[in-house]
Amino acid sequence: MEPTGADTFVVVQTAAGPVTVRVAPQTQVQVGEPIGLAVSAAHANWFDTETGQRLV
Repeated sequence: MEPTGADTFVVVQTAAGPVTVRVAPQTQVQVGEPIGLAVSAAHANWFDTETGQRLV
């Protein structure tokens, strides 16, 4: 978890690998706590892990 003021970034371990999620700063998540995720394609950014290039 990385609080940045306006947002908090949370690295979530998934079956596909780690995913970084941006959440509101008041979101209460504990390290190691299982959470559920829903992805909105309109709000997702995907990057190539080798080049760092945005994919979508």
